[in-house]
Amino acid sequence: MSTEHWNSYLFEYDHDGYSWSFEIPARDEREARDRVIEMANARYLGEIEMGLTLPGRNKLLVRLISRTCTILGFTKGLTERVES
Repeated sequence: MSTEHWNSYLFEYDHDGYSWSFEIPARDEREARDRVIEMANARYLGEIEMGLTLPGRNKLLVRLISRTCTILGFTKGLTERVES
């Protein structure tokens, strides 16, 4: 298990008269800025219809909920995120 610490860095941009923000996980500010630059190479994967965020390292719980959603047919656009 990795003990490496990741921080969340907040970025903001303007589009169509509105301000938008997003967070980037990274080890430091420089890496976060580099990741934003790499976003120009991003591939579109589809629309997210449902997300799941759990505090702590609940990977087992996330897998259980994900599998339950799959069984129930809620898989289109399902994302999993575990916050540490």
